[in-house]
Amino acid sequence: MAANAELVLRNREQNTTIFFEQQWKNLYDVVKQDKQEVLDKLCDLQERFNNLEAMIEEKMREYEERIEEEHWQKLDNEENHQATITQLEEP
Repeated sequence: MAANAELVLRNREQNTTIFFEQQWKNLYDVVKQDKQEVLDKLCDLQERFNNLEAMIEEKMREYEERIEEEHWQKLDNEENHQATITQLEEP
């Protein structure tokens, strides 16, 4: 009878150990899957960030070109204006 009780006790311990090992394995799998999802989202966000950065740089280049063009156009207009004033002041 004691041997039988010992076997039952060992069987329970073994079943408990198997149960908790399976729980740890399940938890590990969930964490591994969550980690992969986070890494995938991070890669997606990095790609979106890089695209936005490239768009901003392009807009800045366009803006700088426009400002430069307006600057030269303003200088040209001022030269024309000054030439017109000079002509009007000549007798």
